[in-house]
Amino acid sequence: MLKRKDLLIENLKKKLASEQQRNRRLKHRMIQKKQALTPESKIVEMANDPNQKAELIKKRYLAILFKGKF
Repeated sequence: MLKRKDLLIENLKKKLASEQQRNRRLKHRMIQKKQALTPESKIVEMANDPNQKAELIKKRYLAILFKGKF
């Protein structure tokens, strides 16, 4: 009877540790996503993605044009 309870407690401790690690990873990812919301970081992300480089160049030229008009 005690061995069964000890095994149950041991298994629950293992599950708890893995869930805590999972939660830490998720929180870390959420923090990274929040940091990526600044305009400068969005530009860096777009520059790293080869599929979005053309769009980044278009947006950059438009920004330069708008700055010149105002």
